[in-house]
Formats: sequence, structure tokens, C-alpha cells
Amino acid sequence: MKKILIGIMCIVIFVSCDLGQETPPSDYLVDNTWSSLFDAYWHAMDDNYVFWSLDSPGREWDAVHEAYMPLFEDLGTIGAETAELGASYFYEIAEDLDDMHYSFDLYDESGNLILYFSSLLNRHLEELGYTREEILDAFTDIDGAYNDLYFDERYGVSEMGFESTDSIMSLIFALPIAEEDGLRRELYLTSETDDGVDSLVSRCFDRYVAYGHYNQEAGVWVYILLGKSSDGVVYFAFNHFYFSYALGGSSEWDSRMIGILETFNDWLLEDDTSGLIIDLRGNTGGYNIDIPLLWGRIADEPFTYMLERTKMGDSRLDYTSWVPIMFQPDEDGLCMDKTLPIAILVNRASASNSDVTIMMMNALQEMGRNVVIIGNTSAGATGGIWENDVYNAGEFELPPFLPYVQTAVVQVCYKDGTMYEGVGIPADIAIPFDFNAFITGDDDRLEAAFSYVRGTFSY
Repeated sequence: MKKILIGIMCIVIFVSCDLGQETPPSDYLVDNTWSSLFDAYWHAMDDNYVFWSLDSPGREWDAVHEAYMPLFEDLGTIGAETAELGASYFYEIAEDLDDMHYSFDLYDESGNLILYFSSLLNRHLEELGYTREEILDAFTDIDGAYNDLYFDERYGVSEMGFESTDSIMSLIFALPIAEEDGLRRELYLTSETDDGVDSLVSRCFDRYVAYGHYNQEAGVWVYILLGKSSDGVVYFAFNHFYFSYALGGSSEWDSRMIGILETFNDWLLEDDTSGLIIDLRGNTGGYNIDIPLLWGRIADEPFTYMLERTKMGDSRLDYTSWVPIMFQPDEDGLCMDKTLPIAILVNRASASNSDVTIMMMNALQEMGRNVVIIGNTSAGATGGIWENDVYNAGEFELPPFLPYVQTAVVQVCYKDGTMYEGVGIPADIAIPFDFNAFITGDDDRLEAAFSYVRGTFSY
């Protein structure tokens, strides 16, 4: 059973510092010593990390340099005999940072991965109750302890590692997204072409489209389930904001994906539509342009829902002004019935553009729309990431030991100034994840969403 579950889960990822300098991180010199790597990393973070207002409002980052430089100097050359201790120091430095997009891979001199770090996963595992030693072991044993953490009965199976579009499609709607050996498979089924597939999806929805495809260029599995029930409830689940990526493609799979987007927008305008459920559980984000592509028909007038800013110079806390980010309706002016209920399903893995979507929906709620967030507090990975040659913030490289360090380009907060980074956006209706019920096909969160939009919810 565990082998099958693991297979499903895999389907389912203002003060300048005295030490500062204006040298771009790519120009820092890194030799084969731990001290040179740490010094280059420290300066690259000093110049490029955008969340210092949370993580170093004073001299906290300076204190990191003062405390760890002697330790790294004592380690000497980067090698097998010092890899474990060097990796543990980098983990200690990163473990409390609040940028939930922050991640990196640390390699030794032979090109072996000795530490994988993700702020989002680290924070979630801490919340579940794992010790820092257990988490560090997982981040240094990617093929072993890392996967096992999600099935440790001491803490309960993690919703972050398990509850996503693919597992929902497989376990709740009984769609054939995996082969008999547990390996994922590509899938495209519709209510017109399912050829008698015995799945619950055909019993829940009069019309549906189920999609599962590995995008080679993006390097991700994309899963989508769009359905409409006999009483007019539109259900839309997807694990990545990758629809705009398909716009530029020419394959049959790209065309199918864009077709699903068009069908979703068409269904919102149909006279018999009675409500909308957007299922973002396990959706870790994707392309920013997907926001207007997906949600342009939920309102017919612009409104502000969040603010963003970035770093303006080399000084650690030298920020631009906050810029309001506005919802933009579809250019055709078409909008769903604004009296219809909308339920958004989220969990601790709902990150990035999922966080942004939740802020947008909260703004709609404050405008009087019938909107509710159901599930768990979101990931709190609100900052934007993209390849950046404009702002003095974002990802950097220190090859060969730190070939890629991912960090946000912009800070984001809600329109009222509330910062959710590293904290998450709480659900209006909190419902615990019940793993034992979920694997038998019972989804309390989904049932609550359908009950809410149908006007029968009680909790």
C-alpha cells in the first residue's frame, strides 16, 4: 500500500551593512574552501534577498557572518570529510528565513548533492512536530528519509505531501491516473469520450474533463479536473498555474489544456451555473500571467487586492515604494453572476499564485461577494519569483557548490498591509486533513465546499 501511495505522491514539489559591497554575486570568487563559499553566499544574500525587513530588521544578518565565518574557516577544504558539518551549518543559517520560495541545492567537490533545502517544506515539517535533527537528516538523504517523513505515523501523514490534484483525482474520483505498478500515466478523459470508465467523476458531474500530462519542457506533471454537476456547480482543480505556458505550445496536449481553460470560462457564464469551487489543494504556483487568464470573469471591474515592492539598491533595507496590484477583468467585459457562491479549497501546500488567488478572493469577500476559503492555512509563499535582470533582488548562482539559489524578487502583502509571508493565509472554515478517510475516498473538505455552494453547509 505504501508503495502505491508514494507513487501517487510523486505524481503529485534601510541600512547598508558594513560588510556589504556592490559586486554582483556572479562575480564573487569561490575557491574550494568552505569560508570562501560562505562569504560569497553571505554577500549574495545580502544583495539579493528581499525579505530582510522580516529576517534582518537590525544587524541579525551581520551576526550570522560574525558567528559562522570562524566555523567555516575551521572546516578548511570542501570535501567528503567535512560535507556533513558544512551542510549542517548552511541548514542552520537558512532554517528560520521567512521567504517561502527560498530553496537551494548544496554540492560537494565531487558533484554529490549533500543538502537540499526548502523553506516551505522545512516550515511545514516543523509544524508537524519533527525535530530539526530529523528534518536535517531528510534534507541530506533525499531518496530515503525525505519521502518517509510524509508517512511517519507519529505525526500523521502530511497533507503537503499527499493532498493534491493528482491524489484527489485518483482516490476521491477514482480516475485511472496511475498504472498497476503505481507509476503515473498520461490521461485525457471527457464525459463524451470516457468509454465507460468506471469512475466516480462521471457520477458526480454531467460534464467533465480530466487531464494528466508530463510537460517535458517545463519538467512538471500537470493535472487538471474540470467538472459541472447536474445542479450547475462548476468544480475546477489543477496543480500548477501553467495555462499561459500552454498558450505558446503547439502540441495536442497544449491545445487540450487551453481548451479546458476556455471551457471553464464558458461554463461560468452559462445560465444554469449555480456556484463555483476552485480546488487549490497542493497547487504550488506557476506563471503569474495565469492570474488574469484564469480569474478574469469573476468580476467586471478592477479592484486592488495586494501590494508589492522590491529592493531598489544594494543596501539591505533599501526598498521601492509599495505598488498596488489590481484585478483586471476580461477585456470582453463578460462576468459570472456575482450573486453566485464561490468556495476556494486550500491546504498548507497552496503556495505562490495560490496565495495570490486567496488574497484576491478575500478582497472580493470584503466587497460583499459570497466567497469562502475552506481547508487549512495556506503556505504563505506570497513573494513573486521570476528571472530578473531589473531589480536588485532574486535568484543567484555560486557554482559549482551552489549552482542555483532561488529566492523571491518582490515582497507581497495584502491590500491592507498585512504580510502573510512565512505565516500563511488562514481559512474561513478550517477542516483538518483526515488521511485515513481520504485514502478510502472520503474528502471532508470537498464535501464542505459542495455543501457551501449548495446552501446546505453546517459545521
